[in-house]
Amino acid sequence: AFNGVVSFIGTNATTTSSGTNQSNVTVGSFVGESTPRMILHRLRGILTTDYASALSLTPASEHRTSLSQMGVTTQQSGLLAFNSSAFITTLNSYQSDVEALFSSTSGSFSHTMRTELNAFVDPLTGVIDQVTDALAEEIDDLNDGIAYENIRITRFQARLQSQFNALETLTSSFNTTSTFLTSFFADDD
Repeated sequence: AFNGVVSFIGTNATTTSSGTNQSNVTVGSFVGESTPRMILHRLRGILTTDYASALSLTPASEHRTSLSQMGVTTQQSGLLAFNSSAFITTLNSYQSDVEALFSSTSGSFSHTMRTELNAFVDPLTGVIDQVTDALAEEIDDLNDGIAYENIRITRFQARLQSQFNALETLTSSFNTTSTFLTSFFADDD
């Protein structure tokens, strides 16, 4: 699931271009958005934490207190890799440590991950909900601004049209006067 999150964020946080002079640009949904990067950073922190003190496993050198000691490692790409034989070896030799790390005990990996994920996805107070609400409010504000500008443009267009019509009438009047004067002075010769 973590690898899926990394891939999803990576895919949506890129800008691609193609075509003549790179004229076709596709901007990912997360470009310029800090929340996905923050979530990923916090998840990585949970995955790389040593839980010895949180689980009161001292001395730490005699225990297995991190995922990396249990066969879960981060690759250079940022994705996680799982070495099942390393996990089985750790489980056989340090079963109580594995159980403690994956228990619901406060401070364990599982508890910390669950707490953090709830902070992200809680429908009332979660980070994602707050960002969604803020974006929806920004969209509403932009739509209100667009509606206001459309009204302003329509009124400006009506004013210009009215001025143009008045000028057309005035020009027509001048043309009539010009024709009359030209004809009047032409008859005197």
